[in-house]
Amino acid sequence: MNTEKIVQIAKDIELVIEKTHTGEVDIMSIIELTTDVMELIEVYPELKGRDKKKALLLIMKNIINHRVTDEDKKQMLLSMVDTVVSSVADVVIDASKGKFNINRAITTVAPGCFAWCMGNAQQAKKPSNTPNPMSDNEQ
Repeated sequence: MNTEKIVQIAKDIELVIEKTHTGEVDIMSIIELTTDVMELIEVYPELKGRDKKKALLLIMKNIINHRVTDEDKKQMLLSMVDTVVSSVADVVIDASKGKFNINRAITTVAPGCFAWCMGNAQQAKKPSNTPNPMSDNEQ
């Protein structure tokens, strides 16, 4: 998709976000804002994986640039968009393409974790030969 179309879609979504998110943009709100933008991007079927990511990053940066006045905070949030938000978008794109098999990971890892936990629980139940210094049975 051409960049002009992505920019237009981004502007449309930004208008919705400006009306629905009136609070401060900060570290705590950035993830919620990101998920809301990602949901709105899904309304546009003509956007595919990488174009969705481009739109997401463009929208997030525009929101931060327009709404955050403190320059240090703005730079920190923009950096967060380039790192954290970008990585989250990559994971969501890969998951949507079926690149993660969560069920396989659970069935492979869970039994081992369960056995390890149970083994440690059994170890904790075994009586120790070491005297308890807090015991009332001092002689």
